[in-house]
Amino acid sequence: MDRGSNSIESVVNTVVFTLFPTIIEALVVTAIFFKLGTPWIAITTLATVIAPITSCPVRSSSLIYSYLPNHSLSSPDSRSAVDILINYETVKMFGMEQEEASTYAALQKAYQDIYIWFRLTRNAISLGQDAIKSIGLGSAMVLAAIGAAHGNLTPGDFVLINAYAAQLFGPLFSLGSTYRTLTQAATDLEKCVNLLTEPITVQDDANAKPFEVEEEALVEKRVGDVRFENVSFKYHGTERGSSGGLRNISFHVAPGRMVAFVGASGAGKSTIIRLLLRFYDVDSGSVFIDGENVRNYSQESLRKQIGVVAQDTILFNRSLRFNISYGKPDACDAEIYDAARSAALGDFVDSLPLKLDTIVGERGVRLSGGERQRVGCARCLIKAPAIVLLDEASSSLDTQTEREMQANLREVCKNRTTIVIAHRLSTIMMADEIIVLGTDGAEEGLGTVVERGSHAELIRQKGSYAEMWDLQTSFDNGELSEASEVKDSKK
Repeated sequence: MDRGSNSIESVVNTVVFTLFPTIIEALVVTAIFFKLGTPWIAITTLATVIAPITSCPVRSSSLIYSYLPNHSLSSPDSRSAVDILINYETVKMFGMEQEEASTYAALQKAYQDIYIWFRLTRNAISLGQDAIKSIGLGSAMVLAAIGAAHGNLTPGDFVLINAYAAQLFGPLFSLGSTYRTLTQAATDLEKCVNLLTEPITVQDDANAKPFEVEEEALVEKRVGDVRFENVSFKYHGTERGSSGGLRNISFHVAPGRMVAFVGASGAGKSTIIRLLLRFYDVDSGSVFIDGENVRNYSQESLRKQIGVVAQDTILFNRSLRFNISYGKPDACDAEIYDAARSAALGDFVDSLPLKLDTIVGERGVRLSGGERQRVGCARCLIKAPAIVLLDEASSSLDTQTEREMQANLREVCKNRTTIVIAHRLSTIMMADEIIVLGTDGAEEGLGTVVERGSHAELIRQKGSYAEMWDLQTSFDNGELSEASEVKDSKK
């Protein structure tokens, strides 16, 4: 975008202050030469001006074809360097320093080779332009000298022609750099335009209304009714590898209730959250909130009433205060501290020298995974939304911290509609309904509802959920038994 905006300025300055004045000056000088009775000098001058300009598209095409690879390679080159620096710990863990250095060197070598070709092409074109202008200027001077020798021109006419030709051809000698500027600007501008004209897949309806929630209605559990009716959705193009989605999913979450989704990876659990937030629109079926299709709400107002705690919490390279209050920018320090304590983050904040002013680093790199997730929980809690979406919200926490935060979340979510996604079944036992998603027998790996019910009901059904529960509990018990045996053998 920066290159695109700069290219607009370059094009305007070049066209308005270089090309147009040069063309006008060429026409005026040509008219003066005709007036002096030297048509051949006028024709030579005009031809010298027209030749570089008319051949501009050919030269520009050559430069564009040599500049485009150079331009496109520079981006992966810089992205690779940033990626390696951000993930330096992973690189060191796997001992991949030499491999990454070799990869970066190969990118640099490819960039260098194409850049050299680009410079050679540009210099060859400039040489041709300069040759045309030198021949034109020399021809005009020779014709003027012949005219003066035959008495057709006075010495004053000769000096006048020389001055006009020198003044006209001066800007032409810089025309090569002008073309190069336009070429590079056109390439950058094309990429910028392609980005700006990228179609928007999800748009607000012309009559979209705001989704507003009153605190009284929230306390009385009159808002936050969520309903999916025969929803089908499939990722298209390059979205998430063009695989996965949902097929004929229907469920209902009454205001203030909690529904949990479990199932294998890729069964569509996180897709439900994305559809509820309107990151995508459903292919068929409908999603309703409080009896209204989500398409009838503006996206901004809808998302302001939904709080999300994601498994991979992304933080800004700003202070803890900024990251926690991101859900409520006008929050005071007391509210921020309350949210931090509710997310089991209070002791950690108090232990920091700068407290809430501590910078968390790019993507929160200065915090541990559990600390980042707790910041994400605090960010959701301070927002006090009508609907809470928890996507593996405690997967990075230790057992004690997880229990503390789960208790706080249950208190905060008491009057709010809550949708939970979890692999650890012990964290969703209290859910009003548990929906098991699976892809068995579904076309193209689309998620469908396999089972539904409370924890006790699903255990009694002895289906997929009961198998997952037995597997997790037996694994945990097996680990404890094995640890005890190892400990006893060491005594």
